[in-house]
Amino acid sequence: SQTISLFLMRARRQEEIRRQQAFSQRLLKRVTTCIYGIDPETYQLIFVNSNMACSLKGLKVGELCYRSIRGMDRPCLDCPMEELSQEHNSVTKELYHPNMKKWTETTAAFMRWSDGRTVCLVNSYDITRYKEKKESNPGSEVRYMNAARHTRLNVWEYDIQKDVLILAES
Repeated sequence: SQTISLFLMRARRQEEIRRQQAFSQRLLKRVTTCIYGIDPETYQLIFVNSNMACSLKGLKVGELCYRSIRGMDRPCLDCPMEELSQEHNSVTKELYHPNMKKWTETTAAFMRWSDGRTVCLVNSYDITRYKEKKESNPGSEVRYMNAARHTRLNVWEYDIQKDVLILAES
């Protein structure tokens, strides 16, 4: 009876793990940003959410990320995955995609995948409009900070990675 009880407990635990994995996969597929997983050793895509697949028609698991996403012949020089380390478990960068003529804000982090291997999970969203507006209006940030100083308003910045609110220098 004790053996059967242990077997049933183990079976329930494995079923719960399977349900959680299925839920995580569904969640990753439904978010509105582009999410994809990369094998850090081979640069092959191991996961692509539906938003990413819609953004790049024909994108398939198994393809090389640098070739299929950015149109490069070798790993990207500005690849955020290359900057990940024990000290930096998450890296966020603004990247230009010449093949699509788009800018993205991209965050990369290593995580343990459902099969136990380490994968680089990348979350990316389009910031092209923001970048184009910023470039077409150089100095707008400086003017904004000066206006705030002259009107004696305080400008706050929120560091999402450190979860800290900081009074901006004016």
